[in-house]
Amino acid sequence: MKNSVLAYEQKRKQLIRIYDIEFDFSQHIFPAWYPIMKDTRLCCHYHLHERIEIIVVDEGCVTFQVNGRQYELFADDVLFINPFEPHSAFIPRGCNRTVYHAINLDPNSLKEIPCKSFQRILDDLTNGKKAYFNVLPDKSPRKEVLNNLKGLISGGTELDELHRLAHMFHFFSLLGEPFSIGNETENKRSSVFIKTVVLYIQNTPPQEISLEAIVSTLAYNKAYFTTLFKKNFIMTFTDYVNNYKIELAKGY
Repeated sequence: MKNSVLAYEQKRKQLIRIYDIEFDFSQHIFPAWYPIMKDTRLCCHYHLHERIEIIVVDEGCVTFQVNGRQYELFADDVLFINPFEPHSAFIPRGCNRTVYHAINLDPNSLKEIPCKSFQRILDDLTNGKKAYFNVLPDKSPRKEVLNNLKGLISGGTELDELHRLAHMFHFFSLLGEPFSIGNETENKRSSVFIKTVVLYIQNTPPQEISLEAIVSTLAYNKAYFTTLFKKNFIMTFTDYVNNYKIELAKGY
């Protein structure tokens, strides 16, 4: 019984995670993990993951690079990062204070909610068949989307779990259907290869991750794997793993 309760608690915490991120360079206020990257103005290294990530900016400015495109975000801007989309972020020079929220949604946990239309959307997103626009289109209900996300962020107590789930479902209903991804928009990147590699790394203890181990497990030639990895991740395997461990340390 105790193990079942612990498993439920772990699953519940994975469902929706919200990180409140504050940078104030004049007052020397930074996230706890920032000394790892001191003086770089980096919010996060170039990386990708299976989670859906939604950025909501409260004040200041932050620049995100997603899938090779750059987005400069200001107060009340929203950014949607699809599963397995490579991204990084930094605070521009000249901006001394920035506050934003990173909402992380775990597709695998969300798929257990018995809603077939929602499960289908999540499957399409994680399989790379469909995606949402990173920034809201002009015709989208931007104000309603922003208010909905702020409501999701504000629900911070255990009693607000239902409140947060309601806001999350409303958010996806406002977004509507994701658009289909054709080969021309995938930029010749293999979503299957990316997903396989990322899931292997995420399910392997950090100290056991190595190039030799992954090529052996996934049955790849070492030289071919490194070439394929660089093509799909736009960085070397070593750089990606180092950045992944830094991101993991930030979470702890």
